Amino acid sequence: MHRQDLADRVGKYELRMLRAESRVMRLERFIEELGHDPKAINGSP
Repeated sequence: MHRQDLADRVGKYELRMLRAESRVMRLERFIEELGHDPKAINGSP
């Protein structure tokens, strides 16, 4: 396997991990907001 091939593969993998991490962080923030504001669950202002 060529070194550049490996680098490209690792780069794509890291990008995917970063994307997944930001998705998880967004989800955690969302859940945190729901937890702090009981009204948010019912959808009332």
